[in-house]
Amino acid sequence: MTSPMHSIGLAMRIQWIFCVAPLALASAAGSASAAEISPGGDLDIKLKGSLRSGFVFGGDEVLSGSDPGYGFSTDHRFEILVSGKDDASQTEYGGRFRLRLDNGRTNLVDRSYLYLRGSYGEVQFGNQKGVTDDDLPFVIGSFSIAAGTGGMDGDQPGQIVRYELAPSGQATKINYLTPTFGGLQAGLSFTPDTGANGLISSIDDSDGDTKNMLEGGVRYDGTTGPLGFGVAVVATAGKNETSGNDVNGISAGFLLEYSDWGMAGSYGTGDEDGENLDYWNVGIGWKHGPLSLSTEYGASSEGNVDPDIVIFSTTIKLMPGVSFRNDVEYADPDTSGDYIAGLLQMRIDF
Repeated sequence: MTSPMHSIGLAMRIQWIFCVAPLALASAAGSASAAEISPGGDLDIKLKGSLRSGFVFGGDEVLSGSDPGYGFSTDHRFEILVSGKDDASQTEYGGRFRLRLDNGRTNLVDRSYLYLRGSYGEVQFGNQKGVTDDDLPFVIGSFSIAAGTGGMDGDQPGQIVRYELAPSGQATKINYLTPTFGGLQAGLSFTPDTGANGLISSIDDSDGDTKNMLEGGVRYDGTTGPLGFGVAVVATAGKNETSGNDVNGISAGFLLEYSDWGMAGSYGTGDEDGENLDYWNVGIGWKHGPLSLSTEYGASSEGNVDPDIVIFSTTIKLMPGVSFRNDVEYADPDTSGDYIAGLLQMRIDF
């Protein structure tokens, strides 16, 4: 039997947790905002992220292969950004962690890297996308003007058209980005093993990934009167670990912006482990106030498969940080019947 004194003591401890702990957390938060972090040093910490919940639908079992053709989905993201600056050398330094917080994910951290930035440019080292991915500024395609969740590069189900070269993904790598000179910037990535995720045990030269992958990119942005434009070229080169075949490619893209209108597209070609790849896409977008609309068309050819797709996307900003987004696609996978699929999503950014 529990004694009365024991119950009183337990109640006092619980009261202490609820009353004193918030004060301690508030004090710690105040210290963090003042960049007084111990023992890590004078670093600033910024928290950001997005909450994404939606309704997905698609014919021909495009959601998972054995689905009823509809369902709900989530894609919640949380980022921790750490930054500091050395006044003597004027070097900025820090890191980024991005977490994907959805039930069922086995790899919750999909970005984790540190960086050094100065007059020489920026060096990134860790688990980060390479320069041939549109996470970095060197890739242009129809998705560059897309509304919704990103159109061709969005979250909608049933995406069957290629729109980028063979990616190195979030494999452990080193990136170098030059400073921007008059609108011109270049970048280079080196990934020893596209299957390595930072753990020493993940470095494996016999599991069919790409080894010694080099990615390069260059982009120029400028204006001519009221017209804004951008052009970019990216390329990859590597070898399949087991077959020894080349994994390479090159892609070029353009972007035009005038008033509320935008147009973008790209073409790419490559050889991926003995299989030829060709793709192209083009899109047009319009945005005014809280409303953004876009339409894209894309087609690709990999081996004997030639799918194509049309995507309609919408974004409506409802309140600060709150938006409704949707992508609806009509697709011809070439290997089966045409289908319509899409995603209706509510999103909160913070």
